[in-house]
Amino acid sequence: MTRASIAAAVAAAAAIWSFCAHAHPAGVPQDGSEVSEWFERQHNIDGGVCCGSYDAYFLSDDDWVMTAHGYRVHLGDGWYDVPPSKMRDTAGGPNPTGQAIIWYAQSEGETPVIWCFAPGTMY
Repeated sequence: MTRASIAAAVAAAAAIWSFCAHAHPAGVPQDGSEVSEWFERQHNIDGGVCCGSYDAYFLSDDDWVMTAHGYRVHLGDGWYDVPPSKMRDTAGGPNPTGQAIIWYAQSEGETPVIWCFAPGTMY
């Protein structure tokens, strides 16, 4: 491996971790339990990391819908389509929370960046 490829890999890993470094939302376990370990295993269909439980947000039943074209989620002041590639890969095991979960980040005034979405108890 060349020095340039190692530097590129380190930069990519740092970028992913910087995206994943947000404040812990209430209600998401951080105790090493089976549920917290489930959060750490999650990836989207493209293989992208969902960033564990620190970026996971529970959605109420009124904040997500399934349409003929996929899922839509209500974040902040708007509704957004979940890209099919950002659906949680079900190989990570069934959603143990019984609630829809979204992993995303949003800068003020910007469109949310969705990393992963897990519908309620369906998957």
